[in-house]
Order: sequence, then structure tokens, then C-alpha cells
Amino acid sequence: MIDRFEYGAGSLVILCHGAASHSGQWKALIELLSPDFHVVAFDQYGYRHSTAWSQPRPMLYQDQAAPIIDFIRSKIAQTRSTNTELNNESSTEQQNVKRLQNRIKVHLVGHSHGASIATNIALALGSQVTSLSLYEPNSFTALKNDPIRHGAYQQILQEFGDLEKRVSSLEDQTRFAKDLMNFWLGPDQWSSLSSRQQAQLISVMPQTVHEVYAALHSPFDIQALKTLKSRVLMMYDPFTPLRARMVSEHYAATLSQAHIKLFKGYRHLAPITHAQQVNQVIQQHISKWESDQSE
Repeated sequence: MIDRFEYGAGSLVILCHGAASHSGQWKALIELLSPDFHVVAFDQYGYRHSTAWSQPRPMLYQDQAAPIIDFIRSKIAQTRSTNTELNNESSTEQQNVKRLQNRIKVHLVGHSHGASIATNIALALGSQVTSLSLYEPNSFTALKNDPIRHGAYQQILQEFGDLEKRVSSLEDQTRFAKDLMNFWLGPDQWSSLSSRQQAQLISVMPQTVHEVYAALHSPFDIQALKTLKSRVLMMYDPFTPLRARMVSEHYAATLSQAHIKLFKGYRHLAPITHAQQVNQVIQQHISKWESDQSE
């Protein structure tokens, strides 16, 4: 079971955190959006109070997205049921019906691994998604079937190696955490962290390894995202290390109608380290589609 925290009322805004993180990374965005929206921040398997992934098979994006999809569908069904009841009461309730119908809108926000989860939710819900805001998704399988980027996908597979061995001892977990940081942020970035930050990252590596597997092996059809057109906000740093950046560039090239926002020099952790700047762009995108879709 995965845990969630809910704030405010109105249209749904679903927040999906990155790997080795938790819903607390969205604190500033929750404060920004909750006066106008029903904001729901999920903690993925193994983080905070969510139970760890315990199935005998490897975890995929689809497994992480499934409970969130169920939650969204239940909210949509509840709203439609309420609308039907109000419609049956009297015509004087039409204004309330209109207000409730607007709450069916669903906005998805994700960072890194959470951006890939949000993408899978969007693919499952289709036209029920009002907007999708992504910062540097890690959907490496999007590169697998691309003739230009397939070689990079193979290199990434080799770089991460045998994932089971990456967490078999504390020494292995430390090396794995270091490799992940350097992969996403650049060489020698691990040494820039405090001892406390390093210890915190090392402690979540047994869970993070499941997410890395999902990023490397989850089936994914990026072409299907084209149906969302300009409802997609794609954010990334053009100076993120090349192989880590290639997924974002593939999204941007494939989703030609998406809104692209570059955060130069902000790096992969920008939604955390530069929350104010990133959150402002996300808020603007959500507000635009909230307004454009209103009756």
C-alpha cells in the first residue's frame, strides 16, 4: 500500500516524487497550489509510511502508477455520482453541477522517476488528464527502440550493471548511491554532499534499486503521449549530463506540441533546490489548462 497526503479542494493535482525522495519534496508546491486545488502527494513503495515492494517479480512503472490511477478513477466516479444526484433534484442546482464537473479535471506533476510514473498515469487515463508537468523523466526504455538513441540505452544498462549486486552490502549501496548522483548531476557531485546527506541516500538504496530497474525495463511507448499535445509541460536542464538528459530531449523532440521550458544550470534536482522557480512554471501551466478547459 502506498501512502498519500491530501490538501485543499477543487480540481485534482497529483504529485509524484523522484527516486530516493518522498512527498515532502513538494512542500512548497503544495503550499502554492492547495488554496485553489485538491492537491494529493503520494509516497511511493518503501518511502515514509508506504510499504516496501514485496512482490516476487521486479517492480515496473505500471505497478507504481496503478494505485494512483485507482485513486483518481474513484474520485472521478464519486464526482459523477454527485453530479447525477444533483441533476435529479432540480434545475436550480445547475450551477452546483457545473462547479462539481470542473473538479473532474486531473493535473499530473512528476519529477525524475515520478515524471515517468506520471507519464504512465497519463497514458492510462488519456483524455481524462487535463495537464501533465514533467521535470527530467527517467524513462530510459523510451530510448530502447529509437535508432538514434539505442546505443545510449545499452550504455546505461551496462553502467548500472547487475542491480541485485548493487545493494548486496553497505559498501555496494554506498557505491551505488555515488554512481547515481554522478550520473544525474555530473562527475564528483557525490563529494559535494554532506555526510548526513550521503548517509540518507545510502539508506534508501535498497528501495531505489527497484526504481532503477523500472526505469531500465518498464515497457513504454512515447508515441502514445502525442495525444496530449500542448497539455504537456516538459522541463529540463540542457546542461544535465548527456545520457541522463537524453530521455528529456527525446520527449521534447517527440512531443512537438508540448511546452518546453529549459532551466539552464539548475540541474536534475531543480524541483527541490530551485523550487520557487520551477513551481512558478508548473503553477502557470496548470492554471492555463484549468482556465482553458472550464465551461
